[in-house]
Amino acid sequence: MITVDANTRRVQAEATDPTASVWVSANAGSGKTYVLARRVIRLLLAGTDPGAILCLTFTKAAAAEMAARVFSILAEWTTLPDAALDKALADYDDVPASEAVRIRARRLFARALETPGGLKIQTIHAFCEKLLHQFPFEANVAGAFEVLDDRAAAILIESAQRQVLARASADEDGRLGRAFARLLDAASDQGIEAALGEIIARRDSLVGLIEGHGSLDNGLAALRDALGLSGDDTEESLGAAIVTALPLPLAAIKRLVEALLASGPKHKAAGEQLAPFLSATTDAGRSGAWLAYMLTGTGKVKALSSLAPKSVLTGWPGLEGTLEAERLRIEDLLDRIAAARAFDATEALLILGTAVLEAYERGKQLRGALDFQDLVVRTADLLTRSGASSWVHYKLDRGLDHILVDEAQDTSPRQWQVIAGLADEFFAGESARAKGRTFFAVGDEKQSIYSFQGAVPAWFARQRDRFRRAARAADSEFRALELNLSFRSTGDVLAAVDAVFAAPDAHRGLTREMQATAHEAARRGEAGRVTLWPPIVAEPAEEPEDWHTPLDRLDTRSPEIRLADRIALTIRDWIDRGERIEATGAPIRPGGILILTRKRGPQTDAINRALKTAGLPVAGADRLKLGGHIAVMDLVALAETVLQPDDDLALAALLKSPLVGVSEDELFAVAHGRPGSLWQAVHHAPLAAARGAAALLDAWRGRADFMGPHAFFARILGPDGGRKRLLQRLGVEADEVLDEFLARALAYEQSETPSLQGFTAWMREAATEIKRDADVGRDEIRVMTVHGAKGLEAEIVFLVDTGSAAVHASHDPKIVALADDPDDAGGAPLAYVPPGARRPQRIDTALERLRDKAGEEYRRLLYVAMTRARDRLIICGTRKARSGSDPLWQDLALAALEPGARLVPVTLGTETFDSLEWRREWEIATTPAAEVAVAPTRSAAALPDFLASPPPAPPLVAERIQPSDAPAAALSGAGAAAAEQALARGVIVHRLLQALPEHPAGARRDVARAYLDAAAGGWGEAERGALAADLAAMIDAPDFAPLFGPGSRAEVAIAGTLMTVKGGLAISGRIDRLVAEPGRIVIADFKTNATPPVDITGVADAHVAQLALYRAVIARLYPGRRVEAVLVFTEAPRLIVVPAELMDEHISRITGS
Repeated sequence: MITVDANTRRVQAEATDPTASVWVSANAGSGKTYVLARRVIRLLLAGTDPGAILCLTFTKAAAAEMAARVFSILAEWTTLPDAALDKALADYDDVPASEAVRIRARRLFARALETPGGLKIQTIHAFCEKLLHQFPFEANVAGAFEVLDDRAAAILIESAQRQVLARASADEDGRLGRAFARLLDAASDQGIEAALGEIIARRDSLVGLIEGHGSLDNGLAALRDALGLSGDDTEESLGAAIVTALPLPLAAIKRLVEALLASGPKHKAAGEQLAPFLSATTDAGRSGAWLAYMLTGTGKVKALSSLAPKSVLTGWPGLEGTLEAERLRIEDLLDRIAAARAFDATEALLILGTAVLEAYERGKQLRGALDFQDLVVRTADLLTRSGASSWVHYKLDRGLDHILVDEAQDTSPRQWQVIAGLADEFFAGESARAKGRTFFAVGDEKQSIYSFQGAVPAWFARQRDRFRRAARAADSEFRALELNLSFRSTGDVLAAVDAVFAAPDAHRGLTREMQATAHEAARRGEAGRVTLWPPIVAEPAEEPEDWHTPLDRLDTRSPEIRLADRIALTIRDWIDRGERIEATGAPIRPGGILILTRKRGPQTDAINRALKTAGLPVAGADRLKLGGHIAVMDLVALAETVLQPDDDLALAALLKSPLVGVSEDELFAVAHGRPGSLWQAVHHAPLAAARGAAALLDAWRGRADFMGPHAFFARILGPDGGRKRLLQRLGVEADEVLDEFLARALAYEQSETPSLQGFTAWMREAATEIKRDADVGRDEIRVMTVHGAKGLEAEIVFLVDTGSAAVHASHDPKIVALADDPDDAGGAPLAYVPPGARRPQRIDTALERLRDKAGEEYRRLLYVAMTRARDRLIICGTRKARSGSDPLWQDLALAALEPGARLVPVTLGTETFDSLEWRREWEIATTPAAEVAVAPTRSAAALPDFLASPPPAPPLVAERIQPSDAPAAALSGAGAAAAEQALARGVIVHRLLQALPEHPAGARRDVARAYLDAAAGGWGEAERGALAADLAAMIDAPDFAPLFGPGSRAEVAIAGTLMTVKGGLAISGRIDRLVAEPGRIVIADFKTNATPPVDITGVADAHVAQLALYRAVIARLYPGRRVEAVLVFTEAPRLIVVPAELMDEHISRITGS
């Protein structure tokens, strides 16, 4: 039963008062849309022109929902009897209704529809676009500009980058060329590309830097000051100061060396590090020796006790103070050297970035286009800084009286600049007209989760204070109100939210006031349920060594898959038993279930698969990356083949795809030894499979000349049976991908000249990501991120914690604003530190602040996720081997709820585990856990027998695995910096072992060293030299030479199917090295473990299983030849032969035979 207390009614009435400006802080589920709609209606009832109301929402869906609510009420009033209308009007205004009021109320619907421009309920981007079209000359934009979507903008940006880099390469001595060269010395090509991408994404910050300081050079001078560098500080001058300002003369250093060499092993080693100083003939040599003595292997300054033994310090008066001062000098000097390097890299990046932005702007001007960021930036400039701003305000002032802002906490500073540019006129003294003008904003600081889109939570409170001051200065009424009563969730769910965020560490950062959450439930007396499942722990596993992330444990199920099955079985059980919601008695339905995760990835994929396997309706992904899906790649390969029949690679991919279905053996028989193209070989081969393929290819090629892309692919997927074959191979999840692909083909035809070649190029030109809003009208389970679920709700919410660290250094921005106030960094100096480079303290401090902000947003995400639940909340997840020091979502929930929870055993299929049930009225130990009885569910009405029968099982399709692709479990521990370093080293080692055998033996070491200097500049010089020498020697060693000699191949891609008791198991992967000899085949896999095993007994099962799967596929490709497998551990180096019987044992376990 919904009960609204008097205080909430008073707040709602004050918030919707059309005569006052109001700022509302509203808890989740407290009726923000209800209050917004009522305020709009009260403004209309008060006589406000519909065209004078501007309501800004965060999303198009929110705008549509609010507009629908307002128009629904106004439409209802047109037909209500007088008495019913009087009652409805009394709920909006206590003034008794009169005939005139009734007539005005009934006309509001038509008036709102017929007013020129209509009732403006729209997103801020839509408003900005309309305003720029209204004032194109004043805004200096094209009169009929187009708005680029993300894909079109990405194509223009990529083109701009290519142009600038080409210019830089052509003019090596020019400013761009020098900047490019410096950047190449500091970072890899991937690092440069990522940094340029971030510059473009944050171009408003770069523009602010340039405009705030007058020029880029002045902005760089400000960066130099922020880093603590003087005008003549360079890396070279600071490096020279290492030896030019030494506190000890040469004789004293010689004496120190002698004393250290005569000491114990620890200090003798220090003496050996310092000894080369005495014989060095250059400053560089002396600097290297001095730093080797002063620094640890990780680059930190040694402790005083490591620089000299106590006996030396006591016997040498003044040495202790001298060395202590030198420690501080070196530490400061190294920090300044790091700052100089960061400045050099930033200067080079900003020079290139500015050129790219200029090229991008030129590209947009040629097209007469703006992107989404331009809409807000140009509008803000139009309203605040342009010479025509007074004229624009004069025109707007005559038609805008009331502004309403929804989701104010997610409004970015630039968007606030637009809003303030409009609303400040309301409080600027005498208005252009005598009518009262108001500003209204509603939001919840605790739900600010869009920092990646520019939102700054602190601005919610800052803007509230700003508008309050402006209103008071103009003697206008301003109210700051709070809505705490939730109409969405039961009391149990809300009490759990308050319990979780009661601790200071949990609610830190939720609001500026740093206070615990406080919720009240309007659903009085309605039971809810909060359940905590124990996290599924990943077994310790070795980190993946190569970039293919090999599968670690094929003989055990990953935690992510187990959790997905647990969720699917639970829902399937609810539906089959007809379980009902306790509070409402309504049966649980798929459309009332929401499954939330922090991000998309292996966990969401596993959940979607498990739900579909269980026969449950699923809404599908809210984001689809078409180009990367294998079904789309097969269709694009088909188009490329019919357009270019001599493209053997595209044709081979098509033949192997489900669209044609040629087997590996059949393709080999057709392709091997062919005299001409593969197309000709297929048409002349005697095999039945080749004849069938040739017929299909000829039919498809014949249509390509006269059919548009949509018709062409629709016929292939429909009458030709392509969709059926793709789904049989790839599973039902490919169905929605195919639908979106056809939709893209149709959209292309509507905007471009229809041609198959044009569409194929369009698909390859840039990544196409489809964003889809969940259709709440369909009875389907929704699986999405917390960000995607903002504004949604469901009877039952599964909150899935993937176990990833709350905050990790890998998520640090590549470009940091060095601002005193991180919440207001406009115009602040920007700094870039290449990956692996030493960071100066100033940048480290800025990054720590950003990580604190990220931790606060992590907790706000938890708040948003928990408050999506109406009746039931289930908190579950997996736990990684290393998840950081900050508490995870499940940790925060367990710490708060476990003391008052009761243990409830759960059985799902063959699995049994203990869950925790929590109610707000339960006290600790009021009833022993063993005596807790689960309340019986309400019985449903009798249903026809056929409804109780489960649907037929979906057809078996081949499960896909990649021996060199780790599942989510294998990736679970790869979150720490050490794991990232291991992965990076593995990538480099694999690339060298792939390329070095192609070079002469005498040149391999130099080639390897040159590559390492370019790709691993962050490593120590000794480490790079040692690795180059080791790999060159290993390739030449007698035990390893056959792997790299004639007849060997690197990076051999394979694919095949292995039959198991559960059906086909589709296998694909890449063999590091393959040697084909007349009687045998040798396959090798490279491992870069820091501590390699001594023999086969120490090899991880995952590595053996990986090679066993490779061997099973290769054996079918080379019938009659013995297939041997070896593991090459590069750090020893050591070669370990994997016995055939051990691999056979693993294959038996995988297949179940």
